[in-house]
Amino acid sequence: MFEIFGADLKSASRAFGAKAGRYVKIVSHIYILQALMLDIIIMMVIFSRSDFTISQIPQEVSLAMFALSAFGISWALWSRKFFLAPENPIILSMPIGRTMLVFERMLGVFSISAVISVPIFLALFILSEKAEPLHYLQYAAAFVICVPIGILASSAAHSLNLGKITSWDKSKSRASSSMLGKELSFLTGESLGLAYSVAPLLAAAIFTFVIKSENPLPAIIAGTAIQSGLLALSSVGMEGRRLWLYRSAPVEGRKIAFAKGLAVISLSIPTAIAVAIFACTFGKASIEEWLFCLITAPSLALIFAANGLWIGSGMPNLDEALYGLPDSAGFLIWGLTTVVLTVFYIGVPEFAGWISFLLGASPAIAKIPVAMLLLAGAVVIFREGANSAGKYIDGIEEEEYR
Repeated sequence: MFEIFGADLKSASRAFGAKAGRYVKIVSHIYILQALMLDIIIMMVIFSRSDFTISQIPQEVSLAMFALSAFGISWALWSRKFFLAPENPIILSMPIGRTMLVFERMLGVFSISAVISVPIFLALFILSEKAEPLHYLQYAAAFVICVPIGILASSAAHSLNLGKITSWDKSKSRASSSMLGKELSFLTGESLGLAYSVAPLLAAAIFTFVIKSENPLPAIIAGTAIQSGLLALSSVGMEGRRLWLYRSAPVEGRKIAFAKGLAVISLSIPTAIAVAIFACTFGKASIEEWLFCLITAPSLALIFAANGLWIGSGMPNLDEALYGLPDSAGFLIWGLTTVVLTVFYIGVPEFAGWISFLLGASPAIAKIPVAMLLLAGAVVIFREGANSAGKYIDGIEEEEYR
């Protein structure tokens, strides 16, 4: 009894140990360590020269963030443990009832979700406003409520009955659609890709509730650069030795690059818009700022994806242990080009608004149309960046991924 539950806990502990060792290897890599040290020094200089005040997160917001994290963790764990687990054919052949199988897997999801939720709760406890001890019982209640909801939502999203394992048949889809589906599955299946997808929401919460920035742009820029930029930057390198599968198929590098770029912006544009809505709502932005942020967010996602894809394919690091992250030179070039693109895409509309203000008109009259023109330009930059990345992918030598 409870063999499946015990096996799930053992596999989770082994996976945690393997992942922890892998991340330690990444951080200890000399090039990554240099880049991290440089980033820390820059952040310390910015914090030391800034005059913002750090305040605590409201309790209601903290509770909502914890509930949302419990929901997302249970969704992802149930999807992986029940629908996408490679051992499912073996488990389904075991002499165990369907009800018992579902019950044991739910116990596993509850246990692993609880372990992951503890450090999240501690972080929120430190960053949030202090309350009465009884108030923190609401976090336990939120966990107990949100985990089953996440499990049910995951099952509904898969459009499957509990215990039924099937797969999507792509035989009738076009090659481009199949490649896009593969890239989306690949990026969302990697733990680092999931971290990049969650980071923009955390950045928005930090800028809004901790730093209390009334300007929504810093949260949008930081979140979009982390998700869109870093996902695209490591999308080619994360393939590792699997890249030869693409190279041996009759597929042009341009199509590979477009599939990777489309997968990145499919994840980053909705997140960028969500961050813009979040930051503008809590920052009490004006109508003009709402429009500007909603136009600029997808623009930044497009140009950051193009920039990351271009550098990541031009300077690929196919070491799977490092999740495709480039060396210090690649990080430096990516950081500099990201800053230049950000200054251009934020500064040009602001300059146009300033000129309009000097002429006696509302800044929004010039600012919004210029932002729309830059959005059209971002589409062109994305296309050209993918084309250039495709040429770099075609030029990767076989010795680099063997």
